[in-house]
Amino acid sequence: MRYRFAVPVLAVLLGLTACEPAPGPAGRVIGKETAYRPATKTRDWTLTVRTVDGRTVRFEVSPGAYDACPRGSAYPACTHR
Repeated sequence: MRYRFAVPVLAVLLGLTACEPAPGPAGRVIGKETAYRPATKTRDWTLTVRTVDGRTVRFEVSPGAYDACPRGSAYPACTHR
């Protein structure tokens, strides 16, 4: 009986955490890209940042973070407006 309720709750929790991408490293935004996937009818938003040590890192972000961070802004500070 206990497991009947635990499985749906666990599925909902996993679904909520899967919606938000993991935050990327701090750095200066040097590129922004979107990609549409017609098979799943979803869109991916990616930022490219240059970190303090000069590395270039590309990672997925939420649509809100993508809109809030123009090129040249400091990530993740641009997401906290």
